[in-house]
Amino acid sequence: MSRALKITTGAAAGLVVAGLIAIAAPAVVGTVSVVTEAGNNLGRTLESPPETDPVTVLDAPREVERNSDDWLNRPKSHLSCSRYADYGVNDYAEGEPVDVLGDGTVKTYRVAEGDTTIGIMERFCTPSSATIFYANDMHLRGYGLTPGEVINIRQY
Repeated sequence: MSRALKITTGAAAGLVVAGLIAIAAPAVVGTVSVVTEAGNNLGRTLESPPETDPVTVLDAPREVERNSDDWLNRPKSHLSCSRYADYGVNDYAEGEPVDVLGDGTVKTYRVAEGDTTIGIMERFCTPSSATIFYANDMHLRGYGLTPGEVINIRQY
């Protein structure tokens, strides 16, 4: 390799390294300033937070009467319950079963004010709230539950 080629190659490599340093410099400087600022705050004590307005509760939770035996026997997990059986009223499923099959499972249900698909799912041990959602074509009609409406608990 000629001497001129070695000098040119060395100069080009030096420019590449200088360019990489120029690109990395802002990130390094920013990190150093953050670390320095954090170090300056080590001796300070925390001040008390500013006074804030208290939060106003608009609606208190409803009280729902429950048969204590039914409530205690409610399954703790959807893995340990009998599908579509009625496990009793809960805060978000206060309606009434309409069509109960011979084996005790519920096919249809009348929605009450304040019912939600998740509350109904928990009451009847459906695999998910999507089961109720799709069994009633809620994804097609564009709205959820309406009080007084009779819905399917399962798809068949």
